[in-house]
Amino acid sequence: MKNVIKQIAQESKETLVEEGKKILRGVITGKELVADAKMMSPEEMAQKQQEDERKKQAEMQKVREQGRNVEGEMEQIRQEKKQKEEEEEKVFLEKIERQRRAEEEERQSFVMEVASSPGGPAKRKKSRGSAFARGKKQPSQAEMTATGEFSKKPD
Repeated sequence: MKNVIKQIAQESKETLVEEGKKILRGVITGKELVADAKMMSPEEMAQKQQEDERKKQAEMQKVREQGRNVEGEMEQIRQEKKQKEEEEEKVFLEKIERQRRAEEEERQSFVMEVASSPGGPAKRKKSRGSAFARGKKQPSQAEMTATGEFSKKPD
């Protein structure tokens, strides 16, 4: 049994070593990737940077010519927002005015009704409560303590 386990371990070790060698053969080093590359001189570096800057400026000019007018769009949005706010304020003021007119008409109709009633407002019967109207139920002695406080909540 021990021999079988040792043999399996040995075979696994050998296959692992073989696979590792295959991987190492397939790895490309940095030198292999840029073997033909050479260092730039400071003059070449400065020239390359100037060329990149010219390309960048040309691209920005192209975008400006084709691009959007951001300032104009922002001004347009501001104008639209201002118009919307003015419209909302106008609608609100109209609503208040309509409500005020309705209240004034109601008040006028009430005044006309009172003035046209026989005897005028001074002779109108006052609405009073009945002498037999039920009030709050008085608590019983059992519900009250000796000091007159409620011992339990009334029904």
